[in-house]
Amino acid sequence: MEPRRSFEEQVYLHRLKPGPENKAGYELFNPELKLGVRAEWDMAPLPCFTQWLMCGEGEYVLGLEPGNFFPTGRVSERKHKRLEFLAANSEKEVSLSVEILDHEKISGQPQRKA
Repeated sequence: MEPRRSFEEQVYLHRLKPGPENKAGYELFNPELKLGVRAEWDMAPLPCFTQWLMCGEGEYVLGLEPGNFFPTGRVSERKHKRLEFLAANSEKEVSLSVEILDHEKISGQPQRKA
């Protein structure tokens, strides 16, 4: 998508289908740069996925964020029973793997619109 002067930020909230071992993830690849990124995480602690898209002139950004809630505010997240509380002095550990890809590591062919 080409940058547009009048583009307004878009946010998409996703519920991804887990793959093997309850994992989710994504791959992005830029064929011109022959460079990409792959991310993977366990969906048990991170069941929500937010996609931010800003294709404005001088502000071209894509954000892909796994999380334990959606960024819709505490009231909404509490209503949908996604607001998580940790007891004082407690911890929660999650893991996320990120890998930089070159043209030899990409798992599938990049798809391009005609």
